[in-house]
Amino acid sequence: MWRLLRSRIPTKDNLEHRGVLSSAATSCVFGCGSTESAVHLFIHCTFAGHLWALVWNWLGISYVHAGERHHFIQFTKMAGMPLFSQLYFKIIWFATVWVIWKERNNQVFQNTVSNPLTSLKK
Repeated sequence: MWRLLRSRIPTKDNLEHRGVLSSAATSCVFGCGSTESAVHLFIHCTFAGHLWALVWNWLGISYVHAGERHHFIQFTKMAGMPLFSQLYFKIIWFATVWVIWKERNNQVFQNTVSNPLTSLKK
């Protein structure tokens, strides 16, 4: 999570910046056509957006799209929530991000295709 919140995970745009990938190979693995950056992959991508909507609906709360650091803060430090509740929201946020990262890697390295509903069941 530390690496994600500082945009240091090996997303395709970071790999291009390091010279590992060409700029032609930076498209998001979920097929939305955007460049795969940390903010895009975990927050703005259609796949991630559907997954976050399912999580927010499950929790019964509203949300606003933001960058990954703001999304984390908004999700885990909701006004009026006791401190022990914030821990549970952090765990849910970490788990959701982990599901997105695992699905991304499954598509990159194993050529699997999934949707947000099947991803939550894994």
